[in-house]
Amino acid sequence: MGKVNVEVKDFMGMDVRVIENEWMVLKDMFSALGRVRENGTWTHEKKKLLNFLEVLDKKDHHRLLVGVPVKNGQVENIECLKLDIAPLILTQYKPTGKKSTKALNEWCKFMKFVDDILVSLEVHKFIVKDKGTQREQIDRLSNAKGDPKIANMQVNMIMAKLIGVYDQGIKRVKKEELRVYKDQTTVDLLEVREFVMEKFINAYEFTRSHKSAGEMALKLAKEKYSKGLNLVA
Repeated sequence: MGKVNVEVKDFMGMDVRVIENEWMVLKDMFSALGRVRENGTWTHEKKKLLNFLEVLDKKDHHRLLVGVPVKNGQVENIECLKLDIAPLILTQYKPTGKKSTKALNEWCKFMKFVDDILVSLEVHKFIVKDKGTQREQIDRLSNAKGDPKIANMQVNMIMAKLIGVYDQGIKRVKKEELRVYKDQTTVDLLEVREFVMEKFINAYEFTRSHKSAGEMALKLAKEKYSKGLNLVA
């Protein structure tokens, strides 16, 4: 390669070299994370990184760049990591703190930032998927020309009414929010929701009306769980 542009940038509060605004010197990154041994070796960390990149099918994000200028006008061949994969890699490497607590503090802030993004995008739905019965319910509803989103909203509203919070201004209680109320009832709220969804779909297949299906599902749930759903004082 021709003339190589090398800049010193901040990474986790430490200096690292960035080449062509695209590649970060790998040893600089590991050094900033306190992952380079006192004797200067870091082979164990690189092996872990390469295995991780291989799993992601991103081995090309690790590269040996040729002719990188270093001290006294000399050039070296240096292992680098592509910048756009660095955030994901960072989730796998908590700074050891042996060099500086600043890197550890920066890492904690970064992980909170990542968590906020994942929560806002509801990424948990990608890793925690519907079981077979729930998938079958959605298929049944779709085959009957029903709208799964409307059905889910109706069921969330029914759960708010059954738990007793609807009149308090909480118009819907989502599936993942049921755990908040688990100690206030004497029945399994996930079981109740499953029952409500099943009865809703049964009713919709007959009435072809989301509203009517919701009314029937609410009535049946009240009859079945009338005692257990009374809020415990």
